[in-house]
Amino acid sequence: MATVETFTGAFHGEVSVRRVRYATPDRGWAVLDATGEDGDELVLVGPLGHLEAGERARVAGQWVDDVRYGPQIKVTEATPLAPIDAESVALYLRRVKQIGAARATKLIDHFGADRVLDAIDADAPAAFAVAGLSRRAVQTASDSWERLRSTRRLHLLLAPHGLAYLVGRLHEAYGDSAHRVVSERPYELTSLFGVGFLIADRIARGIGCLADDPERERAAVLHLLADAERAGSTCMPLGALRDAAAELLGHSPEEALVDRLVDRGDLVRVDSWVYRRAIAELEAELAVRVGRLARGDPSERLSKPSAAKLATSGAELTSEQRGGVANAFQRRLSVITGGPGTGKTASIRTIASIAASSGARVLLVAPTGRAAIRMTEASAVRAKTIHSALGWIPGEGPTHDERDPLACDVLIVDETSMANLELLVTLLRAVAPETHVVLVGDADQLAPVGAGKPFAELVGSGSVPTVRLTHIFRQAAGSMIVQGAHAIRRGRLPSFTPDQGMRRDLFLIERSDPVAARGEIVSLVCRRLPEHYGVDPVADIQVFAPCTGANWGSTHSTTACAQS
Repeated sequence: MATVETFTGAFHGEVSVRRVRYATPDRGWAVLDATGEDGDELVLVGPLGHLEAGERARVAGQWVDDVRYGPQIKVTEATPLAPIDAESVALYLRRVKQIGAARATKLIDHFGADRVLDAIDADAPAAFAVAGLSRRAVQTASDSWERLRSTRRLHLLLAPHGLAYLVGRLHEAYGDSAHRVVSERPYELTSLFGVGFLIADRIARGIGCLADDPERERAAVLHLLADAERAGSTCMPLGALRDAAAELLGHSPEEALVDRLVDRGDLVRVDSWVYRRAIAELEAELAVRVGRLARGDPSERLSKPSAAKLATSGAELTSEQRGGVANAFQRRLSVITGGPGTGKTASIRTIASIAASSGARVLLVAPTGRAAIRMTEASAVRAKTIHSALGWIPGEGPTHDERDPLACDVLIVDETSMANLELLVTLLRAVAPETHVVLVGDADQLAPVGAGKPFAELVGSGSVPTVRLTHIFRQAAGSMIVQGAHAIRRGRLPSFTPDQGMRRDLFLIERSDPVAARGEIVSLVCRRLPEHYGVDPVADIQVFAPCTGANWGSTHSTTACAQS
């Protein structure tokens, strides 16, 4: 019997699908009308695209009271149940191409309602021939049956682990053999975004994979390295990798495991450091490309700007900024770094202005759309995202590379600290033989999302001409946000008390109760900040939280709000 707490709590029970209201194109998510065991009419929402009208399923989920649609069951698991009567079997068979009502009845009469599905599974062409199909129609029906059963088997394998949403992606990647891939090579799931080792391991162990299976150990090591990459690293120390693998696997793998994976081509070992091969190759490629640019002769189209040229650029530059501008024209690769308010944007604007006045082609890019917009507004030169500049086609990659480089004499990259290893390498592949590259950013910012923090490493390496901007300009110096940021860089707590003449744009608001803290944030965003600063709460205010686990973003009781 189903166990239900009316409109609240958990739901567990068998249902019969009456109607499919809506299903996404990949059939991963759907809204269904169903009937419970006690005859109640139910609305099911969730990973249900594998279910059709007339089917039965064992469902687990949670009651929710949707503001717009009323009581629904938010489904977490839906396991199809085999049809138990001739009518249900006939409905299932009619989902197969070439099989209508008459042919479904013919199959049931021949094999019996309780044996027909097994008979088709055992030899689909022979079974469909019984229905009187032609040879071509038999092949069409067999292919349709294989797709139908493949999707169903995938759901049976994945739904108990909350992975029914992957069915569409797996079927797209592996076709009708997807269920066999999951059954025979479950650790391949770890290569898909969002499927970690523990979930893939649970599926694998559920179908009989042994604890010391070599593929299990390989998957654990690759997962640990991929996890380190997501945290900004490119590799792991051999000892730390072994210890982490032992904890993940529940036993210590053989010491020769890493060497076997190196021989197999999965890993690269450099002394005591271990990489995934793809990341090691990217890192080596970055070193080659940086070295080639650093040693390259400057373009004949560009020359060091004279003092008169700098004077006519309209910018009052510090000696540090002048050094950064000079490097941009004298060196194929140069770096400008500094904290907030130190003149990075003014340096970019000056380089772009001088280059453009000399007839040089300038391209400004940034890793994100927001950074590109800010760069455009500050420099008066249209900036693009890196992906846009490279002509990146989703699923295919960039259209600009060594064979079709970017058409510019000076390439300026703002917010370079946000570019991970893969993105920076991909961009440098598209640099023409005489193009000058200027990388601008704050080396002390958080590491980018993905493997590596190449900008910070370049700044720290000393292998590239680098100018560090340290002077805080007067306009920025009056901002508590800027002063607070520089205090943190020096390892000190920021001050929330304004000095004389300071612009009060940084506040600390403390609330001991989480509900009160949430109310404070809502009040600030919806009413007080928009009224005080004359800004739009949707377009001009962002709310950041350390995590999304709690109903207001964190288990801590302190929140800081800043308006720049």
